[in-house]
Amino acid sequence: MLRSLVLLVVMILGFGGFSVFAATPYKRTLSVKSNTYMKDGVFIGGKAGEGSSLLGVRRAYSDKAKIERVIVDLGDHQARPAGRSPGYFQVSMDSVNNRVVVDLAQLRLSKVSEAQLQNIFRKSPYISSASLTLDPEDKAGTMVFKLKRPMRLEVFQLLDKRKPGRVVIDLTPMGAAPSRASSTSQRSSAARESFLPASRMSSQKDGINKRKAVSRAPKRSSKRGEAFE
Repeated sequence: MLRSLVLLVVMILGFGGFSVFAATPYKRTLSVKSNTYMKDGVFIGGKAGEGSSLLGVRRAYSDKAKIERVIVDLGDHQARPAGRSPGYFQVSMDSVNNRVVVDLAQLRLSKVSEAQLQNIFRKSPYISSASLTLDPEDKAGTMVFKLKRPMRLEVFQLLDKRKPGRVVIDLTPMGAAPSRASSTSQRSSAARESFLPASRMSSQKDGINKRKAVSRAPKRSSKRGEAFE
């Protein structure tokens, strides 16, 4: 309940001054990768509306770039691709507890279960555990990724009217220099998701299906998913 109240205050304030949160740096999520990492703070994006849905979560790792990329696919309140209008979200790097927290406000439905999320990150080099909490009272969802070591975080969005809204979370160890290979300002949508050729990418079957899955929106499931009544 407290987390939802904080999210509501942030949405009301919009992306303005945030004076009441002066102790925590907030950064608006851009639609291009800028290699701007934070070791502590919050990335915010999306907008309040009728509600949103969690359609999928994927991951990939580049040993050369020393980056693990997490992609969160968002839909609208009817589980259709959100396109250019994803629901409000915030991604927090909590260095004190060594974890990343992804809050999805106004979440109406999730097609991802906690068991599926845990399986996706089973072989993650940087994430030791993953959890998903759905709050039917507050209509919100929270993913928590506990980290194996101190990390830095960058978050940006990929927005295409024909696809889900994609929140891209890049994790790199403290002290690692941002790689030029991860820059995305001049790349295609598929390249921005994978950030390296498939031949040099380590991915997991339950997350990113190499180059086949990165360029298209996930198929709509015949199952209803986990919905809030």
